[in-house]
Amino acid sequence: MHINKSYSRSKSFLAHILGGALRRVRLVALVGFGVWAAVLTPCFAGSATWSTNPATNDWGTAANWSPATVPQRASDVASFNHSNVTNVSFQSVNGLGIAIDSLVFGEGASLYTVSIASSATFALRGMGIVNDSGSPQHFVVRPDGINGSTFQITNSATAGEGTFFEVDSSVLQLLGDARAGSGTFVGNAFAQMEIRSNASADRGTFICNGATENGFSFGGTVSFMGNATAALGTFTIFGGAASGSTEGQCYFYDTASAASAVMTAKGGSVNGADGRFVWFVGDSDGGDATLIATGGVEGAGGAFIRFDETSSGNSARVEIFDSGHLEIGAHAAPGVSIGSLEGTGDVFLGARVLSVGENNLNTTYDGVLQDGGVSGGSGGSVTKVGAGTLTLSGVNTASLRER
Repeated sequence: MHINKSYSRSKSFLAHILGGALRRVRLVALVGFGVWAAVLTPCFAGSATWSTNPATNDWGTAANWSPATVPQRASDVASFNHSNVTNVSFQSVNGLGIAIDSLVFGEGASLYTVSIASSATFALRGMGIVNDSGSPQHFVVRPDGINGSTFQITNSATAGEGTFFEVDSSVLQLLGDARAGSGTFVGNAFAQMEIRSNASADRGTFICNGATENGFSFGGTVSFMGNATAALGTFTIFGGAASGSTEGQCYFYDTASAASAVMTAKGGSVNGADGRFVWFVGDSDGGDATLIATGGVEGAGGAFIRFDETSSGNSARVEIFDSGHLEIGAHAAPGVSIGSLEGTGDVFLGARVLSVGENNLNTTYDGVLQDGGVSGGSGGSVTKVGAGTLTLSGVNTASLRER
């Protein structure tokens, strides 16, 4: 640009330049304010109720709530009553997970399905789920693309009454002192349901489905860690449902206990499929639970109950049928005690001693007591303890004694 050197024109040009610069500064300031306003405006967190007629099904859209705010903080309560949109979807809030106090379904509330599909965590850390609706409320935890989702119920929160959870290739966790309430929890392929710390399965119903695809495929898993307890829960662990597929699984680690639960592990349901198991390791124990292992269909693996390391059977009632079996060969010497033994399946002792009778029940066992098993070993034996009677009718190869 050519600039005339005369004073007046230079002054005029300078004024023009400065004026433009000032206008640009004001414009930048206004635009900057607008940007900050846009960032700050959409989502002020707070308790809110899902709208009767929301524009979308997105949890993270403030306009879908009344007042127009997204529940996402530790003290926030998300309430649900009647709505015309009941398939609520959580993916994230501004790219982040949330940790709120509770979900409350009011009296007469619609039947909702809350889907969690996010690499960000969805957590309940206060009351948990309060279901006063009189209807079952559904929760689906599924992958966000290739990444699994995580749903946590923690502190002293409860999973509520009349609730139903389905987990697909994702994680559901009960942490701290959380309780499962009377909820139903279904773990499908690659699902992880974890009960940790001092959490309790309470009166919940847990189902681990076996894999349904041929080849490299894993079923759902439920794991107890820390001081967690299966309490009064009911557990069904299914075998594989396709040739070469893997079963559902149940593990007890650390000092976790099966308590007074009823646990049924089932064999594979098609030729070539694996059976499932309930497996105790560490210092975990069987409590006074009922532990059941059934056989699979012809050509499929049977289920098994297994005690390893320094775990204890305590007063657990062990029932094994057909190709279902009990394994103690990998337990620390001298062996393990259980409450009672019955059924037609085999017991593999390895080189260990199985003590039977802690619960004083009268039972009949028609299977075979024998050495060997997955861990090998020989010289195993069975010792009868307690006041009950154990009637043996099978062809046993292990030594027997009564104390």
